[in-house]
Amino acid sequence: MKVYENIALARAILSRRGISQDSTEYEDYLKIREMCQKTPGYVGILTRLRFEDGVSDMQELEHILQTLVEAKVDLAQISKMSYEQILSLLLDRVEKSSDTKDLELIFKDNDYSYYRVYTYEGILKIGSPAWCLKTKSRWIDYQKSHPEQWVVVENRYRNRIITPENNYLSEYKSKDGWIRYGISINHNSGDIIGFSDNNDQMDLKLRNWTYLGVVETCLNLSRGIRKSFYDYFEGTTKISSNWHRIDNIERINRLLNPEMVQLSDGKYYIGFKRKYQGAARIIALGNENFCFIIPFEKASLKDPALTSPEPLSLVDDGIKDMDLPLYDGIKLSRGTTTLDKIKKRGEFLLEFENWIIYKLPESYLVVRYDLNGKIPMIVIDESKRHYPDRLPYFYVDPNKWKIFTLKNMKIQEWGARIIQEIKKIENIPTAEVDVSKNVTETPKDEDEKTTKGFIKNFKDWWGK
Repeated sequence: MKVYENIALARAILSRRGISQDSTEYEDYLKIREMCQKTPGYVGILTRLRFEDGVSDMQELEHILQTLVEAKVDLAQISKMSYEQILSLLLDRVEKSSDTKDLELIFKDNDYSYYRVYTYEGILKIGSPAWCLKTKSRWIDYQKSHPEQWVVVENRYRNRIITPENNYLSEYKSKDGWIRYGISINHNSGDIIGFSDNNDQMDLKLRNWTYLGVVETCLNLSRGIRKSFYDYFEGTTKISSNWHRIDNIERINRLLNPEMVQLSDGKYYIGFKRKYQGAARIIALGNENFCFIIPFEKASLKDPALTSPEPLSLVDDGIKDMDLPLYDGIKLSRGTTTLDKIKKRGEFLLEFENWIIYKLPESYLVVRYDLNGKIPMIVIDESKRHYPDRLPYFYVDPNKWKIFTLKNMKIQEWGARIIQEIKKIENIPTAEVDVSKNVTETPKDEDEKTTKGFIKNFKDWWGK
Protein backbone atom coordinates (compact mmCIF):
# COMPACT_ATOMS: atom_id res chain seq x y z
CA MET A 1 0.00 0.00 0.00
CA LYS A 2 1.45 3.36 -1.08
CA VAL A 3 1.78 6.43 1.17
CA TYR A 4 -0.98 8.41 -0.53
CA GLU A 5 -3.30 5.39 -0.28
CA ASN A 6 -2.71 5.25 3.49
CA ILE A 7 -3.49 8.95 3.87
CA ALA A 8 -6.65 8.48 1.79
CA LEU A 9 -7.65 5.52 3.97
CA ALA A 10 -7.16 7.60 7.11
CA ARG A 11 -9.32 10.43 5.75
CA ALA A 12 -12.03 7.98 4.68
CA ILE A 13 -12.14 6.51 8.20
CA LEU A 14 -12.45 9.98 9.75
CA SER A 15 -15.25 10.85 7.34
CA ARG A 16 -17.12 7.57 8.06
CA ARG A 17 -16.88 8.25 11.78
CA GLY A 18 -18.02 11.84 11.41
CA ILE A 19 -14.76 13.18 12.82
CA SER A 20 -13.88 16.72 11.69
CA GLN A 21 -11.14 19.11 12.68
CA ASP A 22 -13.48 20.45 15.37
CA SER A 23 -13.96 17.02 16.97
CA THR A 24 -12.08 16.16 20.16
CA GLU A 25 -11.01 12.85 18.61
CA TYR A 26 -9.21 14.73 15.85
CA GLU A 27 -6.39 15.40 18.31
CA ASP A 28 -5.60 11.68 18.29
CA TYR A 29 -5.39 11.72 14.50
CA LEU A 30 -2.91 14.58 14.66
CA LYS A 31 -0.83 12.59 17.15
CA ILE A 32 -0.83 9.63 14.74
CA ARG A 33 0.37 11.92 11.93
CA GLU A 34 3.12 13.22 14.20
CA MET A 35 4.36 9.77 15.27
CA CYS A 36 4.35 8.64 11.62
CA GLN A 37 6.40 11.57 10.30
CA LYS A 38 9.28 9.29 9.32
CA THR A 39 7.00 6.39 8.31
CA PRO A 40 3.88 7.99 6.73
CA GLY A 41 2.86 4.69 5.18
CA TYR A 42 1.49 3.57 8.56
CA VAL A 43 -0.92 6.51 9.05
CA GLY A 44 -3.91 4.66 7.58
CA ILE A 45 -3.34 1.48 9.58
CA LEU A 46 -2.90 3.31 12.90
CA THR A 47 -5.95 5.47 12.17
CA ARG A 48 -7.99 2.33 11.60
CA LEU A 49 -6.70 0.75 14.82
CA ARG A 50 -7.55 3.90 16.75
CA PHE A 51 -11.02 4.71 15.38
CA GLU A 52 -12.37 1.37 14.18
CA ASP A 53 -10.67 -1.19 16.43
CA GLY A 54 -10.94 1.07 19.48
CA VAL A 55 -7.26 1.13 20.52
CA SER A 56 -7.44 4.42 22.43
CA ASP A 57 -4.08 4.16 24.21
CA MET A 58 -1.74 6.32 22.13
CA GLN A 59 1.31 4.76 23.76
CA GLU A 60 0.05 1.37 22.62
CA LEU A 61 -0.28 2.67 19.05
CA GLU A 62 3.23 4.08 19.20
CA HIS A 63 4.52 0.74 20.45
CA ILE A 64 2.72 -1.11 17.62
CA LEU A 65 4.25 1.29 15.07
CA GLN A 66 7.75 0.79 16.47
CA THR A 67 7.37 -2.99 16.45
CA LEU A 68 5.98 -3.06 12.91
CA VAL A 69 8.83 -0.94 11.60
CA GLU A 70 11.51 -2.97 13.39
CA ALA A 71 9.98 -6.25 12.19
CA LYS A 72 9.82 -4.91 8.60
CA VAL A 73 6.28 -6.19 8.23
CA ASP A 74 4.80 -5.91 4.73
CA LEU A 75 2.17 -3.15 4.78
CA ALA A 76 0.02 -4.97 2.27
CA GLN A 77 -0.03 -8.02 4.57
CA ILE A 78 -1.49 -6.10 7.52
CA SER A 79 -3.61 -3.52 5.69
CA LYS A 80 -6.87 -5.36 6.49
CA MET A 81 -5.83 -7.09 9.71
CA SER A 82 -7.61 -6.33 12.98
CA TYR A 83 -5.74 -5.25 16.09
CA GLU A 84 -5.87 -8.81 17.46
CA GLN A 85 -4.58 -10.26 14.20
CA ILE A 86 -1.67 -7.80 14.04
CA LEU A 87 -0.82 -8.58 17.66
CA SER A 88 -0.88 -12.31 16.94
CA LEU A 89 1.40 -11.85 13.93
CA LEU A 90 3.96 -9.90 15.95
CA LEU A 91 3.94 -12.41 18.79
CA ASP A 92 4.41 -15.26 16.30
CA ARG A 93 7.57 -13.59 15.07
CA VAL A 94 8.82 -13.11 18.62
CA GLU A 95 8.15 -16.81 19.31
CA LYS A 96 10.06 -17.98 16.24
CA SER A 97 13.07 -15.76 16.85
CA SER A 98 13.44 -16.12 20.63
CA ASP A 99 16.21 -18.07 22.33
CA THR A 100 14.58 -20.86 24.37
CA LYS A 101 17.55 -21.63 26.61
CA ASP A 102 16.41 -19.25 29.36
CA LEU A 103 12.71 -18.87 28.64
CA GLU A 104 10.23 -19.98 26.02
CA LEU A 105 6.94 -18.64 24.74
CA ILE A 106 4.73 -21.73 25.01
CA PHE A 107 1.28 -20.37 24.21
CA LYS A 108 -0.73 -17.23 23.65
CA ASP A 109 -4.42 -16.45 23.41
CA ASN A 110 -6.18 -13.15 22.78
CA ASP A 111 -5.25 -11.78 26.20
CA TYR A 112 -2.08 -13.35 27.62
CA SER A 113 1.25 -14.85 26.56
CA TYR A 114 2.56 -17.82 28.57
CA TYR A 115 6.30 -18.27 29.14
CA ARG A 116 8.16 -21.15 30.74
CA VAL A 117 11.19 -19.82 32.55
CA TYR A 118 14.10 -22.24 32.84
CA THR A 119 16.96 -20.19 34.29
CA TYR A 120 17.73 -17.30 36.59
CA GLU A 121 18.76 -15.31 33.52
CA GLY A 122 15.31 -15.98 32.10
CA ILE A 123 13.52 -14.49 35.10
CA LEU A 124 15.72 -11.40 34.83
CA LYS A 125 14.56 -10.99 31.23
CA ILE A 126 10.82 -11.25 31.86
CA GLY A 127 10.03 -11.25 35.61
CA SER A 128 8.76 -8.36 37.68
CA PRO A 129 11.32 -6.20 39.52
CA ALA A 130 8.98 -6.47 42.53
CA TRP A 131 9.45 -10.25 42.84
CA CYS A 132 12.02 -11.81 45.16
CA LEU A 133 13.01 -14.18 42.32
CA LYS A 134 15.20 -11.41 40.92
CA THR A 135 17.79 -12.44 43.54
CA LYS A 136 19.64 -15.63 42.67
CA SER A 137 19.35 -17.20 46.14
CA ARG A 138 15.56 -16.88 46.08
CA TRP A 139 15.45 -18.32 42.54
CA ILE A 140 17.38 -21.36 43.78
CA ASP A 141 15.01 -21.74 46.75
CA TYR A 142 11.95 -21.63 44.49
CA GLN A 143 13.46 -24.10 42.07
CA LYS A 144 13.85 -26.56 44.93
CA SER A 145 10.32 -26.16 46.32
CA HIS A 146 8.37 -25.36 43.11
CA PRO A 147 10.49 -26.45 40.14
CA GLU A 148 8.12 -25.32 37.36
CA GLN A 149 8.15 -21.56 36.78
CA TRP A 150 5.80 -19.59 34.54
CA VAL A 151 5.55 -15.90 33.74
CA VAL A 152 2.33 -14.76 32.10
CA VAL A 153 2.19 -11.33 30.45
CA GLU A 154 -0.81 -9.39 29.17
CA ASN A 155 -0.29 -9.16 25.42
CA ARG A 156 -0.46 -5.37 25.16
CA TYR A 157 2.53 -5.08 27.50
CA ARG A 158 4.63 -7.86 26.03
CA ASN A 159 7.34 -5.74 24.36
CA ARG A 160 7.42 -2.79 26.75
CA ILE A 161 7.23 -4.36 30.16
CA ILE A 162 9.77 -3.45 32.85
CA THR A 163 11.99 -6.31 34.02
CA PRO A 164 14.94 -6.63 36.42
CA GLU A 165 17.20 -6.25 33.37
CA ASN A 166 15.84 -2.86 32.32
CA ASN A 167 14.54 -1.48 35.62
CA TYR A 168 16.27 1.76 36.58
CA LEU A 169 13.87 2.65 39.40
CA SER A 170 14.88 2.45 43.04
CA GLU A 171 11.48 0.92 43.82
CA TYR A 172 9.22 -0.71 41.25
CA LYS A 173 5.46 -0.27 41.69
CA SER A 174 2.85 -1.54 39.26
CA LYS A 175 -0.49 0.22 39.00
CA ASP A 176 -2.16 -2.81 37.44
CA GLY A 177 -1.13 -6.12 38.98
CA TRP A 178 -2.90 -8.11 36.24
CA ILE A 179 -0.42 -7.13 33.51
CA ARG A 180 1.95 -9.90 34.63
CA TYR A 181 1.80 -12.95 36.89
CA GLY A 182 4.47 -15.27 38.21
CA ILE A 183 3.30 -18.86 38.78
CA SER A 184 5.38 -21.51 40.59
CA ILE A 185 4.13 -25.12 40.54
CA ASN A 186 5.05 -28.26 42.47
CA HIS A 187 3.23 -31.08 40.70
CA ASN A 188 4.16 -33.68 43.33
CA SER A 189 2.47 -31.82 46.19
CA GLY A 190 -0.06 -29.98 44.01
CA ASP A 191 1.02 -26.70 45.58
CA ILE A 192 0.82 -23.53 43.49
CA ILE A 193 2.21 -20.11 44.44
CA GLY A 194 1.31 -17.04 42.42
CA PHE A 195 2.15 -13.35 42.52
CA SER A 196 0.81 -10.42 40.55
CA ASP A 197 3.07 -7.84 38.93
CA ASN A 198 3.09 -5.73 42.10
CA ASN A 199 4.06 -8.79 44.22
CA ASP A 200 0.66 -9.43 45.80
CA GLN A 201 0.32 -13.12 46.63
CA MET A 202 -2.80 -14.44 44.95
CA ASP A 203 -5.52 -16.76 46.23
CA LEU A 204 -6.72 -19.45 43.82
CA LYS A 205 -10.47 -18.89 44.10
CA LEU A 206 -13.26 -18.30 41.60
CA ARG A 207 -13.64 -14.75 42.88
CA ASN A 208 -10.10 -13.95 41.61
CA TRP A 209 -11.16 -14.62 38.04
CA THR A 210 -8.16 -13.27 36.10
CA TYR A 211 -5.60 -15.07 38.23
CA LEU A 212 -7.72 -18.24 38.20
CA GLY A 213 -7.83 -18.18 34.41
CA VAL A 214 -4.06 -17.69 34.19
CA VAL A 215 -3.27 -20.57 36.59
CA GLU A 216 -5.75 -22.96 34.97
CA THR A 217 -4.25 -22.22 31.56
CA CYS A 218 -0.73 -22.82 32.94
CA LEU A 219 -1.90 -26.18 34.31
CA ASN A 220 -3.40 -27.07 30.94
CA LEU A 221 -0.12 -26.27 29.17
CA SER A 222 1.83 -28.23 31.76
CA ARG A 223 -0.32 -31.27 30.91
CA GLY A 224 0.23 -30.77 27.19
CA ILE A 225 -3.25 -29.27 26.63
CA ARG A 226 -2.79 -26.15 24.48
CA LYS A 227 -6.07 -24.51 25.45
CA SER A 228 -7.10 -21.50 27.52
CA PHE A 229 -9.06 -22.13 30.71
CA TYR A 230 -12.39 -21.25 29.08
CA ASP A 231 -11.88 -23.99 26.48
CA TYR A 232 -10.66 -26.65 28.92
CA PHE A 233 -11.20 -26.52 32.69
CA GLU A 234 -10.08 -29.53 34.71
CA GLY A 235 -12.94 -31.38 36.37
CA THR A 236 -15.51 -30.27 33.81
CA THR A 237 -16.73 -31.19 30.34
CA LYS A 238 -17.24 -28.39 27.84
CA ILE A 239 -20.76 -28.51 26.39
CA SER A 240 -21.01 -25.13 24.61
CA SER A 241 -18.97 -22.04 23.83
CA ASN A 242 -19.27 -20.65 27.36
CA TRP A 243 -20.59 -23.45 29.57
CA HIS A 244 -19.09 -26.60 31.09
CA ARG A 245 -20.76 -29.45 32.97
CA ILE A 246 -19.13 -29.90 36.38
CA ASP A 247 -17.90 -33.48 36.81
CA ASN A 248 -15.56 -33.03 39.79
CA ILE A 249 -17.71 -31.27 42.40
CA GLU A 250 -15.01 -31.33 45.09
CA ARG A 251 -12.59 -29.42 42.89
CA ILE A 252 -15.11 -26.64 42.31
CA ASN A 253 -15.93 -26.57 46.04
CA ARG A 254 -12.25 -25.90 46.77
CA LEU A 255 -12.37 -22.92 44.42
CA LEU A 256 -15.47 -21.44 46.07
CA ASN A 257 -15.27 -19.14 49.07
CA PRO A 258 -15.79 -21.56 52.01
CA GLU A 259 -18.41 -19.21 53.45
CA MET A 260 -20.56 -19.74 50.38
CA VAL A 261 -22.62 -22.82 49.64
CA GLN A 262 -20.90 -26.13 48.93
CA LEU A 263 -22.05 -28.32 46.06
CA SER A 264 -23.18 -31.88 46.73
CA ASP A 265 -25.86 -34.08 45.13
CA GLY A 266 -27.31 -32.85 41.86
CA LYS A 267 -26.23 -31.41 38.51
CA TYR A 268 -24.01 -28.37 38.12
CA TYR A 269 -22.79 -26.20 35.27
CA ILE A 270 -20.13 -23.48 35.25
CA GLY A 271 -19.92 -20.70 32.71
CA PHE A 272 -16.92 -18.56 31.75
CA LYS A 273 -16.60 -15.53 29.53
CA ARG A 274 -14.17 -16.10 26.69
CA LYS A 275 -11.85 -13.57 28.31
CA TYR A 276 -10.15 -13.13 31.66
CA GLN A 277 -12.69 -10.56 32.85
CA GLY A 278 -15.66 -11.30 35.09
CA ALA A 279 -16.46 -14.06 37.55
CA ALA A 280 -17.73 -17.47 36.55
CA ARG A 281 -21.42 -18.31 36.95
CA ILE A 282 -22.64 -21.60 38.40
CA ILE A 283 -26.03 -23.14 37.74
CA ALA A 284 -26.76 -25.41 40.70
CA LEU A 285 -29.51 -27.98 40.24
CA GLY A 286 -29.48 -29.78 43.56
CA ASN A 287 -31.74 -32.53 44.85
CA GLU A 288 -33.11 -30.25 47.58
CA ASN A 289 -32.51 -26.73 46.25
CA PHE A 290 -31.61 -24.94 43.03
CA CYS A 291 -30.00 -21.57 42.50
CA PHE A 292 -27.61 -19.41 40.52
CA ILE A 293 -24.21 -18.87 42.17
CA ILE A 294 -22.06 -15.84 41.39
CA PRO A 295 -18.80 -16.05 43.41
CA PHE A 296 -18.21 -12.38 44.10
CA GLU A 297 -19.92 -9.59 46.02
CA LYS A 298 -22.84 -7.48 44.88
CA ALA A 299 -24.50 -9.86 42.46
CA SER A 300 -27.94 -9.06 41.09
CA LEU A 301 -31.16 -10.72 40.00
CA LYS A 302 -30.67 -8.74 36.78
CA ASP A 303 -27.44 -10.54 35.91
CA PRO A 304 -27.49 -11.00 32.09
CA ALA A 305 -26.69 -14.70 32.40
CA LEU A 306 -30.01 -15.23 34.21
CA THR A 307 -32.06 -14.14 31.22
CA SER A 308 -29.94 -15.26 28.26
CA PRO A 309 -31.22 -18.32 26.38
CA GLU A 310 -28.25 -20.64 26.92
CA PRO A 311 -28.36 -21.03 30.73
CA LEU A 312 -32.14 -21.39 30.66
CA SER A 313 -31.75 -24.14 28.08
CA LEU A 314 -29.19 -25.82 30.36
CA VAL A 315 -31.71 -25.82 33.21
CA ASP A 316 -34.35 -27.31 30.93
CA ASP A 317 -32.00 -30.05 29.77
CA GLY A 318 -30.59 -30.63 33.24
CA ILE A 319 -33.89 -31.21 35.02
CA LYS A 320 -35.37 -33.29 32.20
CA ASP A 321 -34.39 -36.58 33.85
CA MET A 322 -34.45 -35.29 37.46
CA ASP A 323 -37.73 -36.80 38.62
CA LEU A 324 -38.02 -34.69 41.78
CA PRO A 325 -40.97 -32.68 43.16
CA LEU A 326 -38.65 -29.65 43.45
CA TYR A 327 -38.71 -29.16 39.67
CA ASP A 328 -42.38 -29.92 39.03
CA GLY A 329 -43.33 -26.23 39.07
CA ILE A 330 -40.82 -25.37 36.34
CA LYS A 331 -41.75 -28.38 34.25
CA LEU A 332 -45.47 -27.67 34.53
CA SER A 333 -44.92 -24.01 33.62
CA ARG A 334 -42.83 -24.96 30.60
CA GLY A 335 -45.19 -27.72 29.44
CA THR A 336 -42.91 -30.71 30.07
CA THR A 337 -45.18 -32.38 32.64
CA THR A 338 -48.87 -32.40 33.57
CA LEU A 339 -50.81 -31.76 36.75
CA ASP A 340 -52.29 -35.27 36.54
CA LYS A 341 -48.82 -36.79 36.55
CA ILE A 342 -47.77 -34.61 39.47
CA LYS A 343 -50.80 -35.65 41.54
CA LYS A 344 -49.76 -39.30 41.20
CA ARG A 345 -46.61 -38.66 43.24
CA GLY A 346 -46.62 -40.29 46.65
CA GLU A 347 -45.46 -37.01 48.22
CA PHE A 348 -48.25 -34.92 46.67
CA LEU A 349 -50.48 -33.31 49.29
CA LEU A 350 -52.57 -30.65 47.55
CA GLU A 351 -52.75 -28.00 44.85
CA PHE A 352 -53.55 -24.57 46.26
CA GLU A 353 -53.91 -21.45 44.13
CA ASN A 354 -50.66 -21.32 42.12
CA TRP A 355 -48.77 -23.70 44.38
CA ILE A 356 -48.22 -27.43 44.63
CA ILE A 357 -47.53 -28.77 48.12
CA TYR A 358 -45.68 -31.98 48.94
CA LYS A 359 -45.31 -33.72 52.27
CA LEU A 360 -41.70 -34.77 52.88
CA PRO A 361 -40.31 -36.69 55.89
CA GLU A 362 -39.05 -33.56 57.68
CA SER A 363 -40.84 -30.69 56.01
CA TYR A 364 -43.39 -29.56 53.45
CA LEU A 365 -42.12 -28.53 50.04
CA VAL A 366 -44.11 -25.81 48.27
CA VAL A 367 -43.41 -25.11 44.58
CA ARG A 368 -44.88 -22.37 42.40
CA TYR A 369 -46.06 -23.15 38.87
CA ASP A 370 -47.45 -19.80 37.58
CA LEU A 371 -44.01 -18.92 36.19
CA ASN A 372 -45.14 -17.90 32.68
CA GLY A 373 -42.60 -20.27 31.17
CA LYS A 374 -39.70 -18.57 32.95
CA ILE A 375 -37.23 -20.00 35.46
CA PRO A 376 -36.87 -17.61 38.40
CA MET A 377 -33.64 -18.37 40.25
CA ILE A 378 -32.46 -17.49 43.73
CA VAL A 379 -29.05 -15.80 43.31
CA ILE A 380 -26.27 -16.40 45.81
CA ASP A 381 -23.20 -14.18 45.99
CA GLU A 382 -20.46 -13.96 48.61
CA SER A 383 -22.49 -11.85 51.01
CA LYS A 384 -26.18 -12.71 50.69
CA ARG A 385 -29.00 -14.37 48.81
CA HIS A 386 -31.22 -12.48 46.35
CA TYR A 387 -34.80 -13.71 46.11
CA PRO A 388 -36.94 -13.15 42.99
CA ASP A 389 -40.42 -11.69 43.29
CA ARG A 390 -41.89 -15.00 42.17
CA LEU A 391 -40.22 -17.26 44.70
CA PRO A 392 -40.02 -20.62 42.88
CA TYR A 393 -40.17 -22.82 45.99
CA PHE A 394 -39.74 -22.91 49.75
CA TYR A 395 -39.98 -25.31 52.70
CA VAL A 396 -42.34 -25.18 55.68
CA ASP A 397 -41.17 -26.29 59.12
CA PRO A 398 -43.90 -28.59 60.57
CA ASN A 399 -42.58 -28.18 64.11
CA LYS A 400 -42.89 -24.39 64.31
CA TRP A 401 -45.26 -23.91 61.37
CA LYS A 402 -43.04 -21.29 59.85
CA ILE A 403 -41.34 -20.95 56.54
CA PHE A 404 -37.69 -21.81 56.96
CA THR A 405 -35.84 -18.58 57.56
CA LEU A 406 -35.98 -16.11 54.70
CA LYS A 407 -33.76 -13.56 56.38
CA ASN A 408 -34.68 -9.93 55.70
CA MET A 409 -37.45 -10.98 53.34
CA LYS A 410 -41.14 -10.43 53.92
CA ILE A 411 -43.36 -13.47 53.68
CA GLN A 412 -46.46 -12.20 51.92
CA GLU A 413 -50.00 -13.21 52.82
CA TRP A 414 -49.71 -16.30 50.67
CA GLY A 415 -47.33 -17.74 53.27
CA ALA A 416 -49.96 -17.63 55.97
CA ARG A 417 -52.66 -18.97 53.64
CA ILE A 418 -50.53 -21.91 52.53
CA ILE A 419 -49.76 -22.88 56.11
CA GLN A 420 -53.48 -22.71 56.93
CA GLU A 421 -54.31 -24.99 53.98
CA ILE A 422 -51.64 -27.52 55.00
CA LYS A 423 -53.02 -27.63 58.53
CA LYS A 424 -56.56 -27.96 57.23
CA ILE A 425 -55.83 -30.97 55.03
CA GLU A 426 -53.66 -32.54 57.75
CA ASN A 427 -56.50 -32.02 60.31
CA ILE A 428 -54.28 -29.90 62.54
CA PRO A 429 -56.05 -27.23 64.63
CA THR A 430 -55.28 -23.74 63.36
CA ALA A 431 -55.92 -20.29 64.72
CA GLU A 432 -57.53 -17.62 62.60
CA VAL A 433 -54.92 -15.60 60.69
CA ASP A 434 -55.48 -12.08 59.41
CA VAL A 435 -54.34 -12.58 55.82
CA SER A 436 -55.02 -8.96 54.93
CA LYS A 437 -51.62 -8.07 56.38
CA ASN A 438 -48.19 -9.21 55.39
CA VAL A 439 -46.65 -11.68 57.78
CA THR A 440 -42.92 -11.26 58.34
CA GLU A 441 -41.00 -14.24 59.65
CA THR A 442 -38.25 -13.28 62.08
CA PRO A 443 -37.22 -16.50 63.81
CA LYS A 444 -34.22 -16.20 66.11
CA ASP A 445 -32.73 -19.65 66.38
CA GLU A 446 -34.05 -22.12 63.85
CA ASP A 447 -33.36 -25.77 64.51
CA GLU A 448 -30.99 -27.08 61.84
CA LYS A 449 -32.61 -29.48 59.42
CA THR A 450 -30.16 -31.84 57.79
CA THR A 451 -30.76 -32.51 54.12
CA LYS A 452 -29.04 -34.54 51.44
CA GLY A 453 -28.96 -31.64 49.01
CA PHE A 454 -26.05 -29.41 48.17
CA ILE A 455 -26.90 -27.16 51.13
CA LYS A 456 -26.03 -28.64 54.51
CA ASN A 457 -29.27 -27.54 56.17
CA PHE A 458 -32.26 -25.36 55.51
CA LYS A 459 -31.01 -22.70 57.90
CA ASP A 460 -27.73 -22.47 55.99
CA TRP A 461 -29.62 -22.24 52.71
CA TRP A 462 -32.17 -19.62 53.57
CA GLY A 463 -30.48 -17.82 56.41
CA LYS A 464 -27.69 -15.73 54.91
